[in-house]
Amino acid sequence: MKREKSFIFSLCVIAGIVLFAGAPATFAAGPYTQIGTIAVPGGLTQFDIFWVDPASDLAYLADDGSSKGAGAVDVFDVHSDKFLYKIGLGTFAGLFDATHCCNGPTGVWPVTQQGVLWAGNGNSTINVINLQRNEITQIINTGGKNRADEMAYDPKDHLMIIGNSSEPTVNFLTVLNTDTNLIQGTINYPNSTGLEQPVWDSLAERFYVPIDGTTSEVDVIDPTQVKGSCTISTGPNCGVTSQVFVPSCASISGMALLPNEQLMLSCGTILKMPAGSIVQTYQTSSGGAISGDQIYYNPGDNSVYWPSPGNFVVDLTTQKVSTLNPSKPGSHVIMANPNNNHIYLPSPACGCIEVFGPVSDYPSGFTPFVH
Repeated sequence: MKREKSFIFSLCVIAGIVLFAGAPATFAAGPYTQIGTIAVPGGLTQFDIFWVDPASDLAYLADDGSSKGAGAVDVFDVHSDKFLYKIGLGTFAGLFDATHCCNGPTGVWPVTQQGVLWAGNGNSTINVINLQRNEITQIINTGGKNRADEMAYDPKDHLMIIGNSSEPTVNFLTVLNTDTNLIQGTINYPNSTGLEQPVWDSLAERFYVPIDGTTSEVDVIDPTQVKGSCTISTGPNCGVTSQVFVPSCASISGMALLPNEQLMLSCGTILKMPAGSIVQTYQTSSGGAISGDQIYYNPGDNSVYWPSPGNFVVDLTTQKVSTLNPSKPGSHVIMANPNNNHIYLPSPACGCIEVFGPVSDYPSGFTPFVH
């Protein structure tokens, strides 16, 4: 399809949007109202990361399905807000067991320069998917036992980082070269209880990775220095150039990079990176703590979105905290499309995607769509 050609340019478009996130938008922003739902064949039971490619208006959801072997990557057109197709059905682990140690797919990431999508699977493998043929072209083993989970991409050096966050012995991060699809190095974390969603900072040329354990921290990683196998316990080494400890956060799962190298944590705290000083901590409108898993920054309206619990919205322009108020409870995943400021909340309660749009675009009396 012609649509796939636009993948080559998406990283440049994303970078441009983030760089000019403070400029006045030419389309409406929040507050938001629920404008419709997107049905997914087979429904949504268990799922993980949700990412959008603004250049193509395509979005990718790691959908574990409802049973073993039922996993797939669900693809959506987020211009027309419709489900398109599933990729890899029958080749992913699916909903493996109640512990979620071995579900798949988990993390997803479009490597747009190469026209492929990387998707973590439940048996410590990564499926590389050709986005023109919509088929798996290579399977990479990260060397663990359980799921290869969440990932981020360094487009400068063509390096992907992915975490094995639920290993029976030692959790570890893997850095891979996307030109060769070979492992460059691993960092073992014997004291961690979780390795969560990493992000790439193109200005600092560093990955930021949240490490859960006795104390929550964000590790700053130079991926070019991660070579061979190395074990980290205390103090920076193994390509970890520094560690930022955030004792005020009980745990850090999702993170989102904001303009000016500010890093929003899932607990509502903003760090100035790469030094890691605390800029601000947001609370709910009633003064309570904010928490969540995957969080999403939308440069289209300069806001950060949290999935349940709370479905919080932090408007960074007005400094206000509000909520989406979905008709059905959501889950731990949320995504935003900066091209139209639509917000997407997968919900196991309806087995669908709940879609939200700016109130100013949808006046009172409109009929919500069902696609």
